[in-house]
Amino acid sequence: MLALIYDIHGNRVALDAVLDDATKAGATRFLLGGDYCMLGAEPAAVMTRLRELPADTIWLRGNTERWIARTDAPDIPSPVIAEACVAAGDAIGRADVHELAALPQMLAEVPEAGAAGVIFCHASPGSDMIGFTDKPAESDGAAADSGLEANTIVCGHTHIQFVREVGVIQVVNPGSVGLPFDGDRRAAY
Repeated sequence: MLALIYDIHGNRVALDAVLDDATKAGATRFLLGGDYCMLGAEPAAVMTRLRELPADTIWLRGNTERWIARTDAPDIPSPVIAEACVAAGDAIGRADVHELAALPQMLAEVPEAGAAGVIFCHASPGSDMIGFTDKPAESDGAAADSGLEANTIVCGHTHIQFVREVGVIQVVNPGSVGLPFDGDRRAAY
């Protein structure tokens, strides 16, 4: 079984709970969907724990990995977030900062001919910032357009767990491990 783990945000306690629950449920593979360290109390401990996962763990880059590597990125929303980028980068070290920033933004799994595939990404196939929410939005069409044959998009970024349809595409958001925005403080995956 594959566990989908998104938006940890430096929350080691929540990450440990999710990994324990996923393992007990039978997960042997893990896909990490980005936003690993920034804004939480234990960014270095999160990196240490993630490095203990199996070697075949899939890592994707989120917007915060890009921001931490380039704290002058034009889309950082505030000086407070810019300071959080510096703090997270200092906590995990430059080598990890560069490694995380170099991760792919998207993974497309395309099965045999004649079947549509699954796209795994942080926010949407074309952006680490423009994502999906649990309600239909004007940006859905642009966010879903990947140019790839896919019937499912798995994404995070909005920190809300949901499954819904965008046209003929099923969008799955496993929610946030460390910073849920759905009114439920429990870690989601």
